[in-house]
Amino acid sequence: MSELSQTPAGARRLPLARYLWQSYLRAAIIPLLVIELGFIGVYWVSSFITYERNAEALGAISREDLARTAQREADAIAEKLGAVGDLTRVFAAETARALRTPAPAAATDDDARHAYGADGVYYTTREGVSAGFYSGIVPVGPAERDKVRRTAAIDPLMQAIKAANPLVAQLYLNTHDSYNRIHPYFEVLTQYPAKMDIPSYNFYYEADAAHDPERRAVWTDAYVDPAGSGWMVSSIAPVYGGADGNFLEGVVGIDVTVDTIVRRVLNLQLPWQGYALLVGRDGTILALPPRGERDFGLKELTAHSYDEAIRADTFKPDDFNVHKRADLAVLGRALKAG
Repeated sequence: MSELSQTPAGARRLPLARYLWQSYLRAAIIPLLVIELGFIGVYWVSSFITYERNAEALGAISREDLARTAQREADAIAEKLGAVGDLTRVFAAETARALRTPAPAAATDDDARHAYGADGVYYTTREGVSAGFYSGIVPVGPAERDKVRRTAAIDPLMQAIKAANPLVAQLYLNTHDSYNRIHPYFEVLTQYPAKMDIPSYNFYYEADAAHDPERRAVWTDAYVDPAGSGWMVSSIAPVYGGADGNFLEGVVGIDVTVDTIVRRVLNLQLPWQGYALLVGRDGTILALPPRGERDFGLKELTAHSYDEAIRADTFKPDDFNVHKRADLAVLGRALKAG
């Protein structure tokens, strides 16, 4: 039979094949499709959940790995800069010893290098291990010249420290009466102004009793070097003397240029195109590698055009301070939180 034999009165007769097909759809195909769609839905939901959990786990692992890497590299930076701090303490101790030791009785080659200049300055006139400059803001007499002779003893140490550590740009002693002895040698009259008040500069006063009561080696903020080496940070330490050992005779310093820090200290290989920067106590970015310049909207300051002598402290502008920029508020809070 190709058609149903019995149908209700007035109803259209349905072919058997179509009837069987519709029954098959209702009984088999549609349930199978529903089941398949259910499986697909379960698959996609489970895949999404698995992805979310894997992404969360991977993110946690990545953050932990980045934190470990950053801490490891921060420790390496601290070790490099800490070595400079250790050298500064040795330098300060040996300078104090030199200032306590009487000058040689006989004339020396170093004596012959010094002469008076205009405005009362007393300075080195030709090349040697170090350069010397008494600014004349305090009159230079026999006692001051004797101090110059005593400080000649620190020349070999300054030379050795610079040769031993590639970060070191220059070393110096600055005294309370505005005498500067510095290695390597350069022509001081072309760089320093007469009557220069050396204790008014940050590389001196940041090591005085008010700023450094514990008499430790401390790092300065970034500044323009009056000696002509561009933007600089310095590890400085006080040199005390006097009968009771409480008179600040001077401050020794070891200079590291910002350019050297960027090239030799911050040249780290961090994952995910990360980079390191050096931030000072007050939130000033002391050193920023090229990869960070676009992110921070800054151009790192390394060189300086010395059109005239540096007569006062010259620090980085406020754009370099994370605490003074609204767009870096989150970073500033993180730094304060430690």
